[in-house]
Amino acid sequence: MLIALHRNAVTTPRQREYIRTSPLSVSALAGELGVSETTIRRWRHRSDGADRSSRPHRLSTSLSAEEEEVAVELRCRLDLSLDDALGVLHRCIRPDISRSALYRLWRRRGIAAPGTVRNFVREAGYRHQMTNRSPKVTANWLLASPHSRGGRFHSSAA
Repeated sequence: MLIALHRNAVTTPRQREYIRTSPLSVSALAGELGVSETTIRRWRHRSDGADRSSRPHRLSTSLSAEEEEVAVELRCRLDLSLDDALGVLHRCIRPDISRSALYRLWRRRGIAAPGTVRNFVREAGYRHQMTNRSPKVTANWLLASPHSRGGRFHSSAA
């Protein structure tokens, strides 16, 4: 039978069950199994022999729902890099937003990786998919009117 243990586990499920049911003292068990007394005490008080998750049960976020939407729009609509979007958020929203909080938000929403396909909505009302375009071209495309050529700004004299 294969046992899935995390890499820092010093006891197996069989040893944990032995610890929980053994009448020996803490120090005697620690010496017998070659583990610390803290480990013995910890497994004695547990109701089962399974590992618990070490991940946080609830991830805290420092951004409000409105701030999250602005940050997502900066990535999806303007295709800004992490540092550029962070600069905009610092200047316009809140100067104490961390770079890691912004990256975690983008990763949760699936928009952190560069070159992923994103949907943009033009004012004309139809959806357009863009991939791997530079931020300058994307910004020009988003700000251009529906009547401009190729979504780029052109002077009226040309």
